[in-house]
Amino acid sequence: MANGQTAAGNAELERLQRLWPHSPGVWFDGLQIYGWEKRWDELFALLDDRLSRPKAFTDSDIQTFRAGFVAEKTRTPGTIAEARRQFLQPPRVPEALMARFAALADLGLADDAFRLADQWSRAPLTAFNAPHFLFLPDGRALRRDPRFIALADKNGLAGYWRATGKWPDFCAEPSLPYDCKAEAAKVAGARRN
Repeated sequence: MANGQTAAGNAELERLQRLWPHSPGVWFDGLQIYGWEKRWDELFALLDDRLSRPKAFTDSDIQTFRAGFVAEKTRTPGTIAEARRQFLQPPRVPEALMARFAALADLGLADDAFRLADQWSRAPLTAFNAPHFLFLPDGRALRRDPRFIALADKNGLAGYWRATGKWPDFCAEPSLPYDCKAEAAKVAGARRN
């Protein structure tokens, strides 16, 4: 899905939902895909389905998800303010920071997003907390901000890009408002001083 193969991705999601209707991973993938494709009816039905919801999620967790998706769908000042209020509350599980800071950036709240991203970058990396999330569609608003390179540097990514000369695809986008290599050089220079 993240690479634009939506038909194949949707078919695979439907297959996985039939095989593992109570899988937390499949449930979360469904939320992401429905959100990326703005399939709001299916997304909210999934949030409301208590049988497929991961057992670890509380009603409060679901309400936070809902606030974010309602804000993304409506883009009204009131729903954005409510999502911001909920996203800035300390999460019950640290892994929730990733989704929150990407959603804040997407809602136009970049300063809040990068404050949360800084907290996330100091947490130990886990399978549920890995930086690959930064490169999914949810992270697009973050990647369009030059501060993204400093965030990537905290996880060793910018250093890797500079050392290998292998830069992520988003750096070649003609509409990107900054130069990845120049920003990475600035970050490296600031770190040395």
